[in-house]
Amino acid sequence: MKFLLLIFFLFSLPGLGQEDEDKHLRDLEAQRRKQTEMAVKLEETRQNLQNNTYNAIEELKKLGHENITAASLLDEKVVKIVRKILVDSPIRQMPRERVKELILDKAKDNALGPFLLESPKVLDFLADVLMDKDALPALMGIFLRKDDLKYYFYLWIGIVIMGYLFKRFFVPVEWVGWKEILAAIAINIVIVCICVTVFYQTFKEELDPLLRVVGNYI
Repeated sequence: MKFLLLIFFLFSLPGLGQEDEDKHLRDLEAQRRKQTEMAVKLEETRQNLQNNTYNAIEELKKLGHENITAASLLDEKVVKIVRKILVDSPIRQMPRERVKELILDKAKDNALGPFLLESPKVLDFLADVLMDKDALPALMGIFLRKDDLKYYFYLWIGIVIMGYLFKRFFVPVEWVGWKEILAAIAINIVIVCICVTVFYQTFKEELDPLLRVVGNYI
């Protein structure tokens, strides 16, 4: 009984419980400040991105384009504007975790948001691509090589036609069912491999920075 009274007396002394409570309050305050700072920095980054986008849209309108589309990327001036946006992007100066938060914030209102939450490696990959100084700007350089794109397009059509002719004239007509299906799959795989190889060899300089990032996840 005396022992219990002693324990009660000690805990009832002023300052003993107060210290734990004060420490808890300080921890909560520090956590709140950290969250506030992160929110402010995230908003600043979002605002910078919006300003960059706004300036880009104004430049696009001067060129006769309302926004960036596949068709507008055929305009060399549009491609240069997009590359400048990517090169000057403030995202590369941000911590990786903040970039991931920004991606999630942008994707929260569409189907990509839940997918990214369940796929942390994909989210990490996207963050690394956005933060890499060469990956996206170099990739956009493909659109500056119009002659090579035309060459590849014609070559792709030719390869597809050759694949069809090969199947039409060299695959035995008696091959039906699984044999015909397997032959078609094999021909399609060969076509895809040839097209991918030619595309890579043609645009190796533009693709290598992105593939370097991809290589970190293989």
